[in-house]
Amino acid sequence: KNFSYQLSALDELGIGGWGLNDTAHFTIDETGLIQNKVDLAVGSYGLQVWVSDIYGNTNYTTFLVLVEDTTTPIWTEAPPRKVIVGEGDPIVIVLHPSDPSLPLTWRVNDTERFAINGTGCIMNQVQLETGTYWICVNVTDIYGNSNHVEIAIVILPSQGNTTPAQSMSMFPLIGGILGILIVVVIVIKLPDLLSGG
Repeated sequence: KNFSYQLSALDELGIGGWGLNDTAHFTIDETGLIQNKVDLAVGSYGLQVWVSDIYGNTNYTTFLVLVEDTTTPIWTEAPPRKVIVGEGDPIVIVLHPSDPSLPLTWRVNDTERFAINGTGCIMNQVQLETGTYWICVNVTDIYGNSNHVEIAIVILPSQGNTTPAQSMSMFPLIGGILGILIVVVIVIKLPDLLSGG
C-alpha cells in the first residue's frame, strides 16, 4: 500500500524548503507531504525530517514508519483435502505456506491424535483405527494473520497375510497329489488282474 503523511510548519518569513534523510524509500515535496518512493517491505523505517525558512533557519523532527503485514499466509502448493492410508501406516502430510512475516506458528485442533511441527509437517501421534478423522490446521504469521485448511484423513482396513485368492491357489497342488496316489494304486493292482488271481 502507499504511504502518505502530511507535515506542516509556520514561519513569519516563509518556508524555504523541506528535506528528509531516507531518500531511497521516501520523497517530500514543497508542502511537507511525505510519500513512499518504492514499495516498502515489512519492517521499520526511521525518518528525520527538516524544514527551513528562506534564511536557512532549520527545525528538525524524527519519527518511525512501521510497515506491518496485513495479509494472510498463502499456500504455495494446494493442501490436500483428503489423505487415504492403510491401518497401521504412518501419516505424514507437509503443508507449504508463504508469508513475508516469519516465523509462522502452527496449530492442529486434534492434539490427541496428531501433531504438527514448525515447518508445517503433520504426523499421527497414535496408531489410528479404521475410519475418517477430520483435522483443522491453522498457520499464523507474527502479526496475527492466519489461514487454515480442513483435511479428511481416511484410514482403510489393513489386508491380512492370507487372502481368499491365496487360499484357492492350494487346490491345484492338492489335486495333483491325489492324482499321483490314484495312479500308484492302479499300477499296483494291474498285475493281479493279468494273472487272473
